[in-house]
Amino acid sequence: MNQISITYRIISLTMAFLIFLSSAGFSMDMHFCGANLKSFSLTGKAKNCFELAKTKTCPKHKKAIAAVEVECEMSKKDCCHNQTVHFQADLTPDIPANDFLISASLQDFVIAFVTVYGEKPSFEPVVPNFIYYKPPLIPKDIPVLIQSFLL
Repeated sequence: MNQISITYRIISLTMAFLIFLSSAGFSMDMHFCGANLKSFSLTGKAKNCFELAKTKTCPKHKKAIAAVEVECEMSKKDCCHNQTVHFQADLTPDIPANDFLISASLQDFVIAFVTVYGEKPSFEPVVPNFIYYKPPLIPKDIPVLIQSFLL
């Protein structure tokens, strides 16, 4: 396949994905610890601080998560919360249908205007091109040359 064909396929697949995404919508779940965003997920529920501490093996991350846990326990309030944001396309336009109604007199005017000015007037008679056709002259008489006479 040539390069243009591959490019067209990539562009068409990207556009199809964007149309699907804009018409179907999606949701994003985010986990906040205090005012800081700790994790987010486009497919399900975001992992909380405790789940993140179990999956990360770096000791610095574990210390940071432990410090956040201590802060939450010290303030004795729920500092962690999840927030879900839904992105949905608005497929119902709020435009009333009566804004596009055209009165009968305006419709008649538009039809007359297009009819009169839409076509160029032709005042010359139309002469077909085959009237000026002249067949080629035959320099020799072919039936006489091949001696073929019908009786």
